[in-house]
Amino acid sequence: MKIIAKSLIYDDENNLLVLVRNNTHPKYANEDDLPGGELEGNESEIQSVVREISEETGFMLDAEEVHKVYKKSIDPDTCHVLFAGKVNGNKPKVKLSWEHSSYSWLSIDQNHKLRSQDDFISTTNEWLTLNNTSS
Repeated sequence: MKIIAKSLIYDDENNLLVLVRNNTHPKYANEDDLPGGELEGNESEIQSVVREISEETGFMLDAEEVHKVYKKSIDPDTCHVLFAGKVNGNKPKVKLSWEHSSYSWLSIDQNHKLRSQDDFISTTNEWLTLNNTSS
């Protein structure tokens, strides 16, 4: 089964770190994204999301700083796992990987959705609507 784990990352003002995929990205170019990706090898969901956050943003969150908030089976072969975490104090410097061209810290709630055709973003928007809260 393919498991995809991504994370909502909030700052002290409950703004969400939103990445924008590079225009050369093979899927969903120029669309909103969250740090995360597919589990590799024998990784756990938390190990995967912590690794992906580091690879895609250049900063580290410890496993204790993120927690699972939503899990959804998409089909018999795919599962989405959404985590949430908070950076304390100053926003960390973001160093984007090749996958993303820009980022911003946005106020996201049930009235402001992430924009992408990626089905993981649909899962995220569903969770945001159901919870209408930040991390």
